[in-house]
Amino acid sequence: MGTRHTSDATHLDLLALGILRRAGQLVMVRPADEAVGARWFVPGGLIEGGELAVEGLRRELREETGAEVIGICQLAFVSHIDRPVDHMQAIVFGFAIHDWQGELVADDPDHEIGEVALVPIGEACQRLRA
Repeated sequence: MGTRHTSDATHLDLLALGILRRAGQLVMVRPADEAVGARWFVPGGLIEGGELAVEGLRRELREETGAEVIGICQLAFVSHIDRPVDHMQAIVFGFAIHDWQGELVADDPDHEIGEVALVPIGEACQRLRA
């Protein structure tokens, strides 16, 4: 019998988030699901099977915000979310986006995004803490 690893029964999701800034403002999204409340988030989502992290990032940002990523500056952070009760965990890659274009409009095929906005940094920090 082979050795069982502790993660064998644990589901692992990979997510990519984009920090899109322009002139002292940050792009934020609000979910369409009112059960989530009026919370605002940095855009991004699941990296699909077969995608590189930056490919998933570009797709998610295009779907959630309408932004076309031209240049990714750097990996800003990596975070681990552990939910042992649900046998789930996620690794989140946060990327700083230094160059993007396009009109901010949600075109999410899953209809999960209710609103997209360019928010002053101070207000964005307050929205993220709420």
